[in-house]
Amino acid sequence: HWECDADSKQAYWSRGVLRILGLTQADSNLTTYNDFLKFVHPDDRNTLDLTVKRALAARKGYNIEHRLLRQDGATRNVHQEAECIVSEDERVWLVGTLQDITERRQAEQQIHHLAHYRKVTGLPNRVLFKRILEEALTISKRQNTSVAILALDLDHFNRIVDSFGYEAGDELLQEIACRLKE
Repeated sequence: HWECDADSKQAYWSRGVLRILGLTQADSNLTTYNDFLKFVHPDDRNTLDLTVKRALAARKGYNIEHRLLRQDGATRNVHQEAECIVSEDERVWLVGTLQDITERRQAEQQIHHLAHYRKVTGLPNRVLFKRILEEALTISKRQNTSVAILALDLDHFNRIVDSFGYEAGDELLQEIACRLKE
């Protein structure tokens, strides 16, 4: 969890946040929101900053996912959630949590890959092919253009598998996939 004074930008970061950033309390100079922004991935920094500014202007909370760059160079995916609190003396605070979701993102990417790519070749499977083809046909229809499909067939592939085994068949498919990717 963390807390940040909206006026002074002074902030408190829990040990959990410091751990996600790869810092310890002893070596941390993380005292302001701007110090924290330096750890946000450059591609995500403006989006997060704009989200925070909009939340403060509207005095509302926010939920956002973004990446952090740790001091050791590792990238972490995080979910940040905050709420805006206005004290009796009209001081505005953001109070929030930061959750490391890196493993979840990696698992989602792995599941997506398994669902859309062939295990042996790493090439798109029929499900992904069908989706890409449908998109191409939709664009083609909209733009009044054509779509071309190249189909390759391996003559006598079953003979190779029958003669040399599944491993040889997989190696052949992998080599062909490698050449197609190149």
